[in-house]
Amino acid sequence: MTDLLQQARRERRVLLFEEQTTAEEARERWQWAPSLPGIALDRISNLQSAISSLENRDYDLLLYSSDADSANGLSFLQNFQSRHFGIPIVVMSDSNEIQKAVEAMKLGAVDYLVRDSTTPGALTETILEAIERSEDVKSREEEIERLRRLTVTDPLTGLFNRRYLFRVIEKEMNRCERSGANLAFAMVDIDLFKSLNDRYGHLAGDSILRRFSSYLSTWVRAMDIICRYGGDEFGIILPNTDSQEAIEVGRRLCTKLGQAVFPVEGLRLRISVSIGVASIDHHRTWRGIDLIRHADEALYCAKQGGRNQISLWTKEAGESKAQHVIATENFEEQHYEHEPVRLQGK
Repeated sequence: MTDLLQQARRERRVLLFEEQTTAEEARERWQWAPSLPGIALDRISNLQSAISSLENRDYDLLLYSSDADSANGLSFLQNFQSRHFGIPIVVMSDSNEIQKAVEAMKLGAVDYLVRDSTTPGALTETILEAIERSEDVKSREEEIERLRRLTVTDPLTGLFNRRYLFRVIEKEMNRCERSGANLAFAMVDIDLFKSLNDRYGHLAGDSILRRFSSYLSTWVRAMDIICRYGGDEFGIILPNTDSQEAIEVGRRLCTKLGQAVFPVEGLRLRISVSIGVASIDHHRTWRGIDLIRHADEALYCAKQGGRNQISLWTKEAGESKAQHVIATENFEEQHYEHEPVRLQGK
């Protein structure tokens, strides 16, 4: 027994698809199949039944048995591969022609065996080795994806981070340049967040940021992209959105976030937010960094204007940079300034 077989951690499920064969022929050909160590083999000769089994059951490998004189050749491989089942395929054929083996590998097979020269032991080892290789590849791909996500994800909130924001907003700007679509950007800031940290501690602040991020993810549109810009500031990319539509998005967020509850130390805290909005409605020469900068300027204006409001960056023709006109909408009736309400029963 090889080390590979000894190290088999669990029974592997293999689907054997064998075209154009009678039940009697199949029993004679695979009479030794139940004795394959570490492998549970399901045998199917109908294509649609095989596809249905692959779609509804978890298999580790597809073993495709092909006759040398089959009119279909290896055409079934194309059918399987096009459906992206994500499992390795081993071909066993009566033919020992090298060209057929090459064709099978091109169509996605990971190994090719000639029936007459393959013993049950060799088949078992080939199957287990193919599964091991496939699992190693999947494991590496998952690790690469995990590391990739770490580079673009904020560890506290799980939202995309600032690096991802800068990358994606430039792509969105390029798309708008090609298609003529609109694009807006909103910078959202939690009002008086420092006082929350000072009063309740940084762990409570982290809890609020996580819940705040969850609320944002729930209440933005499906096409919007949320990123944590830094601290208590969050950026929202608003594709296919002009300035008035962006204001509507901001109004909805101000309302919902003003009504939301943030449990901290037995208290039900309420917060307010300030939002700065900029759009490329009349500024098609901007780059992504310009859109972010002007939204940040609008946010500063909202803060200076008393917080709990939306500010839109605008600029009339001929005005200097210092004379930006900011349209402001205030939500005074929803401004709580973190007044705590004790949870019932606490």
